[in-house]
Amino acid sequence: MSCRRTAAARVYVALTGLVLLALAGCGSDNSPSSADRPAVDPITGEELELLPQVSAGVRQFADPNVLVVLRGSATPAAGATITEVMWTQLSGPEVTIPDPQQLQPAVVVPDLLEETELTFLLGVEDSEGRTNSAVAFLYVRPLDVFARAIGGTVGEQEETAVFSVKLNAPQTADTVVNYVTRAGTAEEGSDYVATQGSLLFAAGETEKMVSVRLIDSDPEEGSEYFSLDITVVSEANPASNSAVMLIINNPDVIVDDEIAFINPGPLTVAVGEGIDNPIDPDSIDSPGTLVYTSSNPTVATVDQQGQATAVALGSATITAAKAGGMASYDLTVVPEAESLTLSVSESVDVEIGLAVFSGTATIDWGDGTTAVVNNRMLEDIANTGGLSIHRYGQAFTGEVRVVFSHGLNALKGWYNAGAGWQYDVDVFIDSERLEVLNLLGTNSAVNGDLATFSDSRALRELRVNVADGNLSGELSGLPGSMTLFEISAGQGAITGPLAGLPSGIVRLIVDGSNTISGDVGDIPASMEDFRVENGANTISGAVAQIPPSMSSFTLGGENTLAGNIQDLPVGVVSFRVAGENAIGGDLGLLQNEPGITFNIDGQNVITGDVANIPISVIGMFLGGNNTLFGDIQNLRAAFNGFAVNGQNTISGDLGLFDAEGPDLSIAVRGINTIEGIVARIPPRIIGLTLDGNNTVSGGIEGLHADMVIFDIDGNNRITGDLGLLQNSALTNLSIRGDNGINQLTDPPLWDPVNLNRLILDEGDFDAFGFSSTQVDDLLIFLNDRLGPAPFSNSPIIVRRFNDSPRTFASDDAVAGLEAKGYFVETNFEIEP
Repeated sequence: MSCRRTAAARVYVALTGLVLLALAGCGSDNSPSSADRPAVDPITGEELELLPQVSAGVRQFADPNVLVVLRGSATPAAGATITEVMWTQLSGPEVTIPDPQQLQPAVVVPDLLEETELTFLLGVEDSEGRTNSAVAFLYVRPLDVFARAIGGTVGEQEETAVFSVKLNAPQTADTVVNYVTRAGTAEEGSDYVATQGSLLFAAGETEKMVSVRLIDSDPEEGSEYFSLDITVVSEANPASNSAVMLIINNPDVIVDDEIAFINPGPLTVAVGEGIDNPIDPDSIDSPGTLVYTSSNPTVATVDQQGQATAVALGSATITAAKAGGMASYDLTVVPEAESLTLSVSESVDVEIGLAVFSGTATIDWGDGTTAVVNNRMLEDIANTGGLSIHRYGQAFTGEVRVVFSHGLNALKGWYNAGAGWQYDVDVFIDSERLEVLNLLGTNSAVNGDLATFSDSRALRELRVNVADGNLSGELSGLPGSMTLFEISAGQGAITGPLAGLPSGIVRLIVDGSNTISGDVGDIPASMEDFRVENGANTISGAVAQIPPSMSSFTLGGENTLAGNIQDLPVGVVSFRVAGENAIGGDLGLLQNEPGITFNIDGQNVITGDVANIPISVIGMFLGGNNTLFGDIQNLRAAFNGFAVNGQNTISGDLGLFDAEGPDLSIAVRGINTIEGIVARIPPRIIGLTLDGNNTVSGGIEGLHADMVIFDIDGNNRITGDLGLLQNSALTNLSIRGDNGINQLTDPPLWDPVNLNRLILDEGDFDAFGFSSTQVDDLLIFLNDRLGPAPFSNSPIIVRRFNDSPRTFASDDAVAGLEAKGYFVETNFEIEP
């Protein structure tokens, strides 16, 4: 292979004002270049000064269907002249360049419906055979119009130019569009015949054509243009638009070479390698110099003999262009082979997902077997089952070296074995290009220190979800590239201040005996999902300091957050904080996205009218000394949980609740005055705990069958027959006040299979209470139906005024209940 250029002919590519080396030239002999033998020697400053200076202008912005001039310029070095100019299109929908050998040709922007970037390459050669090039960027921004005209390019030898007129959507009624030609550099009467008229679009029609007759006049004149203006005749949708027609006046015949590389690609090479992929000589018919460029010289460079050299990981497109045509191929640069050493025991499955840019990659499992991995994207590995699975035989134990060929981009490992997989994260200490690591398995254990990964510049996702282990470390040990870190309970402790988090982290999920400290203002601005479950964390700061990007915030421990609840970032949909927080503010001032829930421990002092709680809130638990007020029935229909401690003064009627909506649990502490009739409580309320001076009334047998907790303090006046309850879901039935429940159908219809708390206390509303026999029957009935108490000393208390005391007939039942873990108390027993 001989050189067609001297050392002084090496090429630089100018992109948006930056000069990037494109490595041109050839070696000192006919041998190909390689990582150890670069394609060319470095270019010198003197050689750079000899190149023609080329500019393609600044980035341009345009609408579709308009005329744009590509603004190229070229200046030769002293003693030389510019001998050849050639524009070619690099990317985007095809655009006709009528005069590609002019520095500033005019083109018609194509009809585009989406924002699109078009790129054009300007190649220049001087009288000394030296070449240079630049790239022009044209950004097209479509307009949202009711109707548009579409032009194009036409040769003057053609008899007519045809415009298209389109409506953006079919209409339900007839639509009239007027049109008229308008002169540009092309003149009426000498270059085209002026025309005007109207187009009638019947209902449903969207496109019609307008033909304009051309006049073949002066063969020496250059390309010219004229326009078609349209106006929509409609009171509902008045609109106007315009399109350009570019007339190529008797264009010279340009040979259209079907230029082709010997290998059309895509091709894959490792970092540092060279690739020689020449143009097929049989595909070149016209004279002129080929200009080679790389779309991304930071990934791969190319010299002017077409020799590409891989520089860094990534992708690039190599293009060859000349007056007669152009060709390109895609090149992917991958790392050199990488290995991972694991300690394996008998019958261990190892699953590895390998993402490769193109082609295939090979895994050498280290025991004499290999697997081929097909091309897949990183994010598709887990979703498409694209994992290579290998089982080491029972006779194979010890260390194994797993080797990955070209294509390593990410490693995902799931390690599962009957006897468990025990290993230390130190095995990954040399995996510098590891991007994603998942360590999952119910029988496995992961040990080690997070600092193992601190020097990684690629690891961005680390998930550890195993049953055991002591993986620990400080947040500052996470690599700066990390965007996601998840670690399950059962591991060691994650410690350190929030200020040690990687600056670009998006998701942090940590569960266990952690001791994380700091101020919420130290959480990186990129954070969206922050969940530090459990532990003795001590994080402080104000609500307003939480990053605006946050959507989920969970914090266990002994935290002390302050500030106002309405200062939460608007994107937060879950806010759970344990500790001695002192958050105040007004719920009515929240502006969060729909679906937000709160769970805030501490000494909070939040207020608000129930009716003013935004529709975006669907659930809350507020600990502390809160002071909510208003009518309970004004809770939004979307609520699924409403639990508020403090000195609340909520009133209203339970029977006025919206019956539609999700299941709802209510627990309100304070000095509330809520009323209602038992039978009118809607079935969507499945939990009801009310403190205060409430006055619920009606027959207990009217309680709906889905109620799980019915715990009401106050001056309630509930009556009826306990044996007629039709509710087996109840776990807690606690009623205080002036109740008159004094009947027990025998045998009872009630099946209290889930009951763990029964309190009927302080009632003196009715002169008649349970008889001694009814009390005995109730205790015997409960002993027969209830299993072991779920909590120590679960109460069974039936002690009201006017209830008769139980007798010795229920002694065995009481003993049985106490043996099961229940605390039993009734009115004083009658001695036998």
